[in-house]
Amino acid sequence: MATQGIESRPHVVVAGSLNADLTIYTERLPAPGETVHGNGFAVHPGGKSANQAVAAARLGAPVKMLGAVGDDDNGQMLCKSLTRAGVDISSVGTSTEPTGVAIISVDTSAENSIIISAGANGTFSAADVERFAAAFSGAGAVCLCLEVSVDVVTAAARLGHEARATVLLNLSPFAQVPAVPWCWKGLRARRR
Repeated sequence: MATQGIESRPHVVVAGSLNADLTIYTERLPAPGETVHGNGFAVHPGGKSANQAVAAARLGAPVKMLGAVGDDDNGQMLCKSLTRAGVDISSVGTSTEPTGVAIISVDTSAENSIIISAGANGTFSAADVERFAAAFSGAGAVCLCLEVSVDVVTAAARLGHEARATVLLNLSPFAQVPAVPWCWKGLRARRR
């Protein structure tokens, strides 16, 4: 039996968020209205979708990332991080908005609180997903999250379904998603 080359293997499409994670470490998270001391600060590449892309690539999957970053240092950091991990970033656009950020507080028990500001992620649209529809051809999995608009998630889920890929959605930050009949039908069919 011949072994499939990387070009013929199903790939992973990740459509969604790319954020600079601005993380501060503290003994405990502040209560509402309270100020506490931090004991460390770091800026890392992040965003739920970019993290999914890097993880899949490090596990050996061919990965294509769809999204948007700003024309700034954070955007460059994210693109370099994805490229170093082996992720195809040819479908990551550059926005006039700054790169998205996540402000993360982490306590000594590893509990955290996160606030995101969409920035360039908010400019990534369903029309952008459609423009990169060819990326879904041959996909084995499509990874999504709700750090981008529900319209983006729905468009990418539809293209993933049409490509017969497994569609995975991280429901964070939580929001209502439409009950799309073609999506549920596809999920029921796979369970049989």
